[in-house]
Amino acid sequence: MGRLSVTAFLLLISSVSWCVPVGASVTVQAAIDQSIHVTFEFGGLNSTICDKIRDYPSLFNDTTFPKIVVNNLHQQGLTRVRYHSPSLYFNHSERWMNATFYLSGWDILSFTYDEANMARTYRVRTDWRKFSANITDPQGVPILSLDFAEYFGMPVDQWEEGNCTFEGETRLTYFYNYTGPSSVDPLFRLLLPATATNVHRTEDTITYELPPALGDVLLNSPFLILGALVTVSVVVFLYRRVRKK
Repeated sequence: MGRLSVTAFLLLISSVSWCVPVGASVTVQAAIDQSIHVTFEFGGLNSTICDKIRDYPSLFNDTTFPKIVVNNLHQQGLTRVRYHSPSLYFNHSERWMNATFYLSGWDILSFTYDEANMARTYRVRTDWRKFSANITDPQGVPILSLDFAEYFGMPVDQWEEGNCTFEGETRLTYFYNYTGPSSVDPLFRLLLPATATNVHRTEDTITYELPPALGDVLLNSPFLILGALVTVSVVVFLYRRVRKK
């Protein structure tokens, strides 16, 4: 093997070590409430990736991962989705990174109100998780390349079921640990609201019921209508009294 080909081979191996952090782990958690609280946690990153993350803060910041997710949805025509409250924490010495944000919008989380049983029926799309993250430095050298569509492509209705404690509440949880060929250990946890009932999974869509919100109860309460009529009557009575004076 000539000197040039040896150099090219070493560069290739170096690039692969940056793209695929051997021994690393990535855990994704999505806790569903009125929006979806998403967390990406990376552990065991190699020193080269950590140096790149530190040296190029414009590539790894609060909006890096939420923008990738939302842009991927927009490319599929799902434009009624947005993110907010992004944050990113990076620990170089411990080779650890944590990115969090909230996803919301009618294209991924919607509901209907059933007046008969006084409940909201929610419909949650989970296929937003199927995207690729290919991040390169300004010279085009790969830094981080992850294929979440491959890792978590199995439909959610085939994931395992269990319980998880989140913010002091026990929640029904669906989880999947990818065990296919990969140099990372990917795990996904999907947490439903603690009060969710009548839960159903159909491929990548989850439906469940929640108790009505306070606004729903008030708007459908006969006492609210009665109270409004009484208030109007009192206002009219007082107005007439004032005019007579």
